[in-house]
Amino acid sequence: MSEVATEKKSLRSFAEHLIGKSIYLNAETMADEFVSFFSHCHLPSSQYGIESFCQEIGVDEIGYSAFPKNIRGFHSIAPDGKITITLDQSGWAGRVHTLYHEIYEIICELLDKPEIKTEYKANLFSASIIMPEDYFFEYIIRRSLMMTEIKTYFSEIATDSILLRINHLFRKRGIFHIALLLKNSEAYKRASAEDLKYMADFQLCLSTLDRLDAINNDGFVRKVIAESCRKILETPADEFSLMKFSRPGCVVLAEPIVLDWNNAIKEIAIQIIAEKTYNNLRYLISGGTNECSPIRKSIL
Repeated sequence: MSEVATEKKSLRSFAEHLIGKSIYLNAETMADEFVSFFSHCHLPSSQYGIESFCQEIGVDEIGYSAFPKNIRGFHSIAPDGKITITLDQSGWAGRVHTLYHEIYEIICELLDKPEIKTEYKANLFSASIIMPEDYFFEYIIRRSLMMTEIKTYFSEIATDSILLRINHLFRKRGIFHIALLLKNSEAYKRASAEDLKYMADFQLCLSTLDRLDAINNDGFVRKVIAESCRKILETPADEFSLMKFSRPGCVVLAEPIVLDWNNAIKEIAIQIIAEKTYNNLRYLISGGTNECSPIRKSIL
């Protein structure tokens, strides 16, 4: 057997592969190439198998550490070429997403392409690997975009990762969709779910609106968030479910994501979609396209 046939594939050889193919580099095409290039590996979709996968693709060291709030991981490439990835040790939810996020940034550095190294693109690369379009889009449509149902299968994937992927796949098809995510810093306190509702501190941590749209539609978004929180917090803890309400031409889906151990609301996932599209979701996977509403520059 030749040396070429037995050569171990690594992140470095993947970067060389991308340069050799001369393809347009965006997060999705890079994710597709990554999956194909490392098809001989078992690409982890959960925390299990992370260490062995990293070793297989040429990551020299994988570690875990406690991080400040809103930091999930980091990486480094030493002068001698040693690649290190460090992930948050506090929990497994979102860990595999962070892994691929860091891998994307490493690839950008190996390619010497700082212009494509952005947080959004790294997140999209990660989500594209974990949630392949071929089956993920149909999966979310058949579950009517209900996050609690989607997360029964993608239980180890952070909610913001799932929302980003859903939003990207809709926008890719020219369909109006907005995703917002609120997180509650009080959810992990040891108290009853009902008591925690009164001290809930929901902070907006994800919006798929770009900066200009966010500014132009600040009042609209604030009203949607306020109504979503009010409807959910007025619901008894044992009856938490998807809340659906209308805005002109749109449907708002607000859904609490609760902790297993105390039923406290840790997140509120909000999706805004054109009413006509929502009422005909199944049509999107039956080959039709005329229910797709064009993305507008502004919501209002």
